[in-house]
Amino acid sequence: MEVGASLDYHRYYRTLVSEDATLMKRKNLFLNYHTKLKYETLDKRYFPTKGLKTNIFYTIYTNLHTNTAYSSLATQITKIFPITLNTFIIPTIYGRFIFNDGIPFMYSNVIGGEGYNPHYEQQIPFSGLTHTESTLKLLGNAQIQVRHKFHEKQYLTLSGNYAIHQNQFSNFLQGKKIYGTSIGYGYDSPLGPIEGFICYSNRTNKLGFYLNIGFGF
Repeated sequence: MEVGASLDYHRYYRTLVSEDATLMKRKNLFLNYHTKLKYETLDKRYFPTKGLKTNIFYTIYTNLHTNTAYSSLATQITKIFPITLNTFIIPTIYGRFIFNDGIPFMYSNVIGGEGYNPHYEQQIPFSGLTHTESTLKLLGNAQIQVRHKFHEKQYLTLSGNYAIHQNQFSNFLQGKKIYGTSIGYGYDSPLGPIEGFICYSNRTNKLGFYLNIGFGF
């Protein structure tokens, strides 16, 4: 369990948004509080072969300029099921729910990428999207991976995702749908994982390529 607080100062010089987007103030100062519950039994950080990973992250964001508060709840549940000695099925459930309207853009939901991005604490990974993009307040993503180890340090991974995002719990299942898939090769090198993925999603309707080299910090 982890409990903490942070002070965030944001200053915008230029903002590129669509015409119907809410404009942001140029300067913002936030005092944020968070509680994190974590339970993990994975046998290793990259290319694990057994175990469970569960994260629950609750955050309160308080704007010190306007005395406005926002809150969010993020979850991740990953379980590895060995099928054979070298083949594994890995389902994951991701979610992030924002409980207030008008949350600042830098704390809004973000989806995309094969793994977590250290620059976006609110990001939800999505195999099939090589970029990241904002979503509505309530976001859920179900992922299934099949990973095969065909050499001591080489892996082939097939992934599929189905995400829904919406602004209301009452009609969440009728929200906007995002689906995607990827197939990738990974090498567990001494300098960190080297991975390349060919991706597709209904957000782009075309093939993309995603490359990851080295450890994430």
